[in-house]
Amino acid sequence: MKKPFTIKAYEENGYVLFYLTHDDYKGRIRKHFGKGTVQEYENDLIKFRKAIEYFFEDIAVEKKEVQHFVDHYVAESKNKYSIFDYRDEFIDKKRITFNRKTESYLSSSSINSYIKAIEYFGNFLINNRISTDPAFINENVLNAFFDSLTKKSRNYKVKLHGKLKEYLRFSIKRGVTIDPSYSDSSFTEQYDNQETDVDDRALTYEDLIKLNDLRSDFVLGKIQLPPYKTTKSITKELQERQRGVKMANLQKSLDCFLFMVSTGQYFSDIKGTTLTIKGVKTTPYITYRRKKNNSYCKSIPITDKRCFIGKTLTKEYSIKNGSNFPIVLSLTQYDKNLKIISDLAGLDFYITSKMARKTFASIYFFDFKVEISLIQLMLGHKDLKHTMHYLRISEDDAARRIQDRLDQAG
Repeated sequence: MKKPFTIKAYEENGYVLFYLTHDDYKGRIRKHFGKGTVQEYENDLIKFRKAIEYFFEDIAVEKKEVQHFVDHYVAESKNKYSIFDYRDEFIDKKRITFNRKTESYLSSSSINSYIKAIEYFGNFLINNRISTDPAFINENVLNAFFDSLTKKSRNYKVKLHGKLKEYLRFSIKRGVTIDPSYSDSSFTEQYDNQETDVDDRALTYEDLIKLNDLRSDFVLGKIQLPPYKTTKSITKELQERQRGVKMANLQKSLDCFLFMVSTGQYFSDIKGTTLTIKGVKTTPYITYRRKKNNSYCKSIPITDKRCFIGKTLTKEYSIKNGSNFPIVLSLTQYDKNLKIISDLAGLDFYITSKMARKTFASIYFFDFKVEISLIQLMLGHKDLKHTMHYLRISEDDAARRIQDRLDQAG
């Protein structure tokens, strides 16, 4: 945790001034805050301290940058209007927003993403010496803000950009005047596979066969971990017990991954959602709401079909209506186990938890030839174009697939 700034306020010739010091730079920064007494500006100084310490929380404290922040903050505090005037009202409204469709309030993560979008935008304006006067906010400013989020994934950048525009629309309804060109700043979500990362790919049918074969070897007791190095501090019996726990965790991690592949869930869904099991006497299937965005995923078969073993795993782990796959590992430990599983299965890459959902969609579309509209239903995507992006399907690919169906129909 960084050391705090030291602020000392005093009065001089009817004005309130302050000295700002920090251990990471030499000397002190002196600034006029305004006319009046120190008591009158007490709350303003508290807000200033919170703002500057938050701003430099992950940034090196250099005197030149601190001086720039101080100058911008004090200048903007004297503006009659600020783009952030309705920030608190907007966030408060989001906290009490009830979605009748999902029958729930916005999740804390959704609320936090609105807060972060506005905070990042404020930092961007400070860094680029752009006024917080609403009249200065336009398409170019929003485009530059999007480009400034270099350390964020594209999907997250798109979401922050969209949530910021939602706040701007809210401010306009409150009477704030913003350059109309702001609405022309538009970015679309890439959706996972559009520019696939190393740790974000779909496994092939052959890859899943290797994992299922590994599962059989676990069940038959054919898998052996290398022995631990001998040590005086841990007895042999304790080491064997530890290896037994490790083996059990590896097998359960593999089963969890195969269950995610069979149901289209992310690890956060496994840990944070429950399944609704329907059609038990006819065609069993599950529905669930995603932990990430509360989207509704429907009509996912509980089946043992070639590489899918959802039915087997549901029975073995006694997964009932209102429960989910029972795993208590953290995501970090889970991905570490998947790395070991990749080696044991003889794969030439390391699988991660992110790959399960994409594999689910890809196998259904490319191997089972299920219509993309039904895959959209199972994935819980609101728009078909999201599913096309997810599977890396272009309009040309879709046209060819449609033509193939026409040719097959004669």
